[in-house]
Amino acid sequence: MKLISDPVEFCNVFERLCKEYDELLMLVAWIGNPQNSIPYKYLKHLKSVNAIVGVDFYQTHPDGLNYFLNNSNWKLKVSQQNSGIYHPKMYLFTKDSKASLIIGSSNFTFNGFTKNTEISALIEGKTSNEYVIDAMKTFEALDHSDNSFVPDDKWLIMYEERYTKLKAKASPSVFPIIEMDEEKINWLLNASWKSYYEEVENSFLKRPLSNEKYQYLFNSREKLLISPWTRDYFLAKETRKLITGKSPYGYLGNTSSYGKYIGWYKNGPENEHNIALSVIKTIENITSPMNFDIIEQELSRLFNLGVGFRMCNWGRMITLIRPDLFTTVSSPGLRKELASIINVKPDSLNSVNGYLDLIKQIHKTPWFQSEQPTNPRELYIWKHRVAFLDLIYYSKRS
Repeated sequence: MKLISDPVEFCNVFERLCKEYDELLMLVAWIGNPQNSIPYKYLKHLKSVNAIVGVDFYQTHPDGLNYFLNNSNWKLKVSQQNSGIYHPKMYLFTKDSKASLIIGSSNFTFNGFTKNTEISALIEGKTSNEYVIDAMKTFEALDHSDNSFVPDDKWLIMYEERYTKLKAKASPSVFPIIEMDEEKINWLLNASWKSYYEEVENSFLKRPLSNEKYQYLFNSREKLLISPWTRDYFLAKETRKLITGKSPYGYLGNTSSYGKYIGWYKNGPENEHNIALSVIKTIENITSPMNFDIIEQELSRLFNLGVGFRMCNWGRMITLIRPDLFTTVSSPGLRKELASIINVKPDSLNSVNGYLDLIKQIHKTPWFQSEQPTNPRELYIWKHRVAFLDLIYYSKRS
């Protein structure tokens, strides 16, 4: 038996078991929003899933119920007790004579797997283990209980209506134990490197041509924008297209449509170009962890070069220089998605302070702080990991 209290370890163990076993029997009080890829993505490795879930306080997400019901290899029943609350958390994995059992406090929700303080016991062994036998008997008893049923369309419509109404007016003071804001929590702040890497690869699968185009963009940057940058990079047509994102370098956002901005590159005063080159040199040589006071000073120098120049303009350029540290915020849709991470208005990301608040949060994440991988493919993504937020959130909107 092993106790697990670290959420990263819990996710890693759960994913490993999903890969090693064929079947999962699951008893949980609540299941969360499947738009949060954790924990749903782990189930893809299993041949079958049989779940009995609770819906007390309308905490289970309606989309989660439909997610299970719409998978032909999965079974789902809802448990509604005549009295008391249905509140188990049990995951039983089996394959032939092997079995692993997790019993603890983690519901099948994003919070339960990543954010809450949870403790679980892991037991690995044979299906003949007494704890495994007891777990199977418990599942069978609940499966055959009069309180457990397969929800039909009429019930699902009723449940979603009540869930929506309650969610609109619920407050922690009235329902202190529920997780009504789970869908607002962004997976990004809690993801491990493994989870983040999978998000990038899944996003590439959604947009097959993007892999080639991002590589072309980053390879072009290495070939055409050799350090140290010179003023010729601003003046020459091809390198200017690369810096501002004009075709064929449009990934990370096209900022060349803003006339004043592109005009500054073509016709800006030499002293202003030299200021930008000085900032670029500083950005090129940043070490992590960053000194954000210095970066704020440098970005402010860029920000003050022209009226109307904002981080939606400069963000792409600094991301191109250091894709391991910065993200573009060129498109309104991307700003909206990224702003939700730190709960601010999208327009605030156009300011230096608002943009750096976002970057600070990103740099605190487990996936950003992960050690450099050795696998060549992972290493390529790791070296451009913050820049690939552009890919992930574009794919989520597609």
